Formats: sequence, structure tokens, C-alpha cells
Amino acid sequence: GDEGWKAAHDCEVRAEGGRLVITSTGQDPYLVGPALSAKGPVAVRLTMRSRAGGGGQVFWATAESPHFDEAKSAHFAIAADGKDHE
Repeated sequence: GDEGWKAAHDCEVRAEGGRLVITSTGQDPYLVGPALSAKGPVAVRLTMRSRAGGGGQVFWATAESPHFDEAKSAHFAIAADGKDHE
């Protein structure tokens, strides 16, 4: 299934072939993932295919700081060539 990932704004989310497929339906798509418990650093690895360029941003929260904000985020570039990129 979608492993607890939910579309929150301007997108649709579905599980397909072992992948989470996110389709943008507007200008500011975002989704919310399930809470996880981890000790130490956590890495996020995305493979993305897009025909629209621009930038993306990943936000996270912690038990000590439960709200999303710029300080707990990472920006990344989006290539607009329709090919898979990590």
C-alpha cells in the first residue's frame, strides 16, 4: 500500500509497483508521511521524474520540535526532462 503516506495539498498519491507515485495537481503539492522512530541521523533518498522544473523541499519534525519549519528542511533542484533522477 501507500505505507501511511497521504496527499495533503495539490497532489494525488498511490502505491504502484513497489513505488509511491505522487502526481502534482497544482502549484504547491505536498504530502505527509507516517511518523517514524529513529536514533541518530536519517537519510531520505528520492527518485523523481518531472516535466516541470523548479525546486522541491523536504520538511521534517521531531518529538522535541513537532512543527514543520524552514530550519528543519532541505531544498533540492528538479530537472524538467522526464527522466528519473535521484
